[in-house]
Amino acid sequence: MFQVSTNFSLSLYLCISKMHQRIAINHKITCDSRHLFPAAQVCEISPNLFTKAPDSGELNLPAGVPVIVRLSGGRQFLCRLFSPPGSNLRAESVCFVDESVLFNEDEIDGNSTDGAIPQVEELEVLEGGTCYFEKVEVDLSIDCSKLDLELLVNKEILLSLVEDLLRPLVVTERCVIKPKESLNCGIVKIRVVTTIGSHKIGYIENDTIIDIGTIIFSRATTTRVLGGLTETKKELLKALERATENVLLAGPPGSGKYSLIAELAGHGNYPVFEIRGLDFIKSHPGETELELRNIFERLKKFRKLFNRASPTILLVKDVDMLCPKLENRKGDDVSNISRISSQFTTLLDRHRGIGSGIIVIATSSNIESIDGKIRRPGRLGTEIYVRMPSETQRGEIVQAILGRNNFTLEESVLDDIIRKTPGYVGADLELLVYTIQRTISRDPTRNIFATIEECLKKIRPTSLRSSIGLISGLTQTLDSIGGMDDLKKILRVSVLGPLRHPESFRRFGMNPLKGILLYGPPGCAKTSIAKCLAAESRMTFVSVSAAEVYSPYVGDSEKLIVRLFNQARLSAPAVIFLDEIDSLVGNRGMQGVRTNDVHIRVLSTLLTEMDGIGTSVQSAVGSSDDSKNILVIAATNRPDMIDDALLRPGRLTKLIHVPAPNEAARFEILRKVSERVPLAKDVNLSELAKQTERYSGADLQNLCSQAALHAAAQDINVQEVAMDHFQHVLKENRPSLTSKQIQWYEEYETRHRII
Repeated sequence: MFQVSTNFSLSLYLCISKMHQRIAINHKITCDSRHLFPAAQVCEISPNLFTKAPDSGELNLPAGVPVIVRLSGGRQFLCRLFSPPGSNLRAESVCFVDESVLFNEDEIDGNSTDGAIPQVEELEVLEGGTCYFEKVEVDLSIDCSKLDLELLVNKEILLSLVEDLLRPLVVTERCVIKPKESLNCGIVKIRVVTTIGSHKIGYIENDTIIDIGTIIFSRATTTRVLGGLTETKKELLKALERATENVLLAGPPGSGKYSLIAELAGHGNYPVFEIRGLDFIKSHPGETELELRNIFERLKKFRKLFNRASPTILLVKDVDMLCPKLENRKGDDVSNISRISSQFTTLLDRHRGIGSGIIVIATSSNIESIDGKIRRPGRLGTEIYVRMPSETQRGEIVQAILGRNNFTLEESVLDDIIRKTPGYVGADLELLVYTIQRTISRDPTRNIFATIEECLKKIRPTSLRSSIGLISGLTQTLDSIGGMDDLKKILRVSVLGPLRHPESFRRFGMNPLKGILLYGPPGCAKTSIAKCLAAESRMTFVSVSAAEVYSPYVGDSEKLIVRLFNQARLSAPAVIFLDEIDSLVGNRGMQGVRTNDVHIRVLSTLLTEMDGIGTSVQSAVGSSDDSKNILVIAATNRPDMIDDALLRPGRLTKLIHVPAPNEAARFEILRKVSERVPLAKDVNLSELAKQTERYSGADLQNLCSQAALHAAAQDINVQEVAMDHFQHVLKENRPSLTSKQIQWYEEYETRHRII
């Protein structure tokens, strides 16, 4: 019931026709939603308004006359007009409207006033007369979670309940009744389809025949348009149509499992009953098993009541909480969990096949922790995976979110978001888009690309929130590295080419490289090259070193390697960067070098993972079409210390020498580094390149920093770095490389030349 109030007087005029009178309100009246009167379908106005109009004299309206109350936003309610004697309703202040009967859902259902408080605009008095209907056909909307199957044991009782809900009301064709929750027993909406009687408006009596037409099994949560799940949707729809096997729907958290089931259930009008994992488990022994038996009994009663040909869905959310593995569990918990799991499997066996009419759909974000006995055929026999979205699927998801929120982005902006979000699931992308939208709405003049970068830093993908070695925000390209033009060309053709244009390389039977080894003297940009490759190829970048991998506990290092690769598969395409790999894995065949057990175990695990043999079930489930695009980049100063098993084709296939910079490369490096340092006109970079033989890229960067520091030490207000400052630093600094080192790497390249 609405309370409709105003602080100003009402001006009414009366329009009289043969069929009805219309009371139009010149000033809109503001509504609030306080429920003040228990009577249904009542519109109460003050006695002064009820009996006369200022310009037309007496209205003489009978009490309870049907009226249509029109509110702002287009909503219309069918009510009965009353003026309670002795009430405190003043002509200039209040009008009470009940919204239990929506006059015409087809025209106005779903209209809104954009958050504004609704206002009464017009009262139309219906004087065509009323009747008792001979026959009424209705459609029902039923909320399965609130359906009282202890009361509604057969269809006759259901018809009787519908009659009781309609009896106090005046109704008409196409009107919609929303019964009070305390009385409806699960019937959330009644739509009058057709009526047979002497008038179009009337009442239900004992002799009225009530027929139930369509039954819609509504959901408490509205389904949303989903993107990027086309293939998964087809698989799940086929399983629902066959209804021969129960389904396990697995995928990463936030990937849209529940929304997908809700959407298909809504389109196919499948009734859905829910069990919510951990929330369903009771504290006392035996209670959970009893609840499980009760839920299946409810399903049997439901099938008997509605006699449906299509299956009824039992949705078990987070089934891994209900039936977990017991391998690592101890104590009193084990017996309780065993009983629950055993009861669930027994019920699955008892209600299987087409004859039962029940299909169980269980969801999980961690299928590795599910008890294996419920995953066999006959129980949860069909397994469907919602995988990590690929780049194309991320585009579909973002487009769906934008359309749902009436928000548009330019194509270049959309492409930038998609490119920078590997590893993001639907929920992550939804939060990201909404955050971008809110940020732009607060400051429309702000640069959109800067806004995206800021929002990406705040919202990390769900799959990487507990990740190892994740490095984000990489923007540099190979062009940001000075010199090494031949090396850059090789990297762009052999590494970036298959990743960017896989279809072109597949014509020749070529696949992207699984791994490359960057070797060369210290300080020659091996790590920078790896980061640039990840940025240019639009890949997630994960970096680990030996210090992060090794643990004093046996088995921990191997587990971390496995976790690292599974994490990369979930967020693929990805780059795994293994820095100083010679200290991570030793060379088992090198004489004079003693390889310890940890080195051997880590090496063995690394070989297994690179071959794809160690792929876990969880990462296989969550992996997208891009999951094979995992590039392992290893860097080392001692390529001779790496085991030969790692250097064979199919693992670290390509060995790339990152040489010490020659004179031309040193000039390019100095030019790149000095872009951030204001130089005087007398600074000759060509001369500096000649004077810095055997300097690595790190040495040259340090040279510029030391020259700037020396200039500031001489004069704190200095504006430019002069040639004298560089010469002073050159006298004190020495190159970090030696001719012997450089020659050794060149000889190693000659022996192992692949490029």
